Amino acid sequence: MQLFNEINARKIHGERNVFEGIFNNLIFCSIVFGTFIIQIIIVQFGGKPFSCVALSIDQWLWCTFLGFGSLLWGQVISTIPTSRLKFLKSAGHGTQKEEIPDEELDELEDNEEIDHAERELRRGQILWFRGLNRIQTQVTTRRRRRVPPSTTPKSHKPSPSIALPA
Repeated sequence: MQLFNEINARKIHGERNVFEGIFNNLIFCSIVFGTFIIQIIIVQFGGKPFSCVALSIDQWLWCTFLGFGSLLWGQVISTIPTSRLKFLKSAGHGTQKEEIPDEELDELEDNEEIDHAERELRRGQILWFRGLNRIQTQVTTRRRRRVPPSTTPKSHKPSPSIALPA
């Protein structure tokens, strides 16, 4: 499917023939050919490192058939005029603040609930700080191992760890 999606992505804005001028772009051809070869090698010989099992000819033909379906689907999508899809412009934008009644808006502002994006950001920051702290600890430990104990100054203190955000 990856190869067929690469071909489908060549033409946008309602252009129909995805194969037009396909061989004029040497970089695109080399990327598609490289992807094709690497996928075959990984699937047939990847084994445990790639969690793959070699496919039979029938399975390869089914993969090609299903991938070809994405080319057909791309043609179906390009036939739909964008004037009929104006309702999709508002999709995914959620409810605007002006559309929420004042009572519900007051309840939302009083609620100290953290939204999903903020929670993920904090989680990412915590993981980042933990990683930095581990690296710092490893560097300090390795430095201590290199210096013989008799030459270590008595006032040597380990560097402070990074504080996690509250």
